[in-house]
Amino acid sequence: MTEYEKKTNLVLESIAETIMALDETLSQIETSHQETTRTREMKKWYEEKKAIHELKRLLYDNGKYNTYDPNELKKTEAYFDIFIN
Repeated sequence: MTEYEKKTNLVLESIAETIMALDETLSQIETSHQETTRTREMKKWYEEKKAIHELKRLLYDNGKYNTYDPNELKKTEAYFDIFIN
């Protein structure tokens, strides 16, 4: 296996891990009955934003995405905190 193929496999594994973690987190949020529907939906939105941010980072690190902003997640967290707290 060439170096390129190894790197490609590592990136694909990282993407798969990110998506599986998102699926698991969304499932946990969905089955939680302690929060209101609004809170659950906001938490799901936030988790999706975190996963998209991670995917953008992976693509950026591999030269496939040029507009990655490392501070984007901090902006999202601030917005999320306004609605949750």
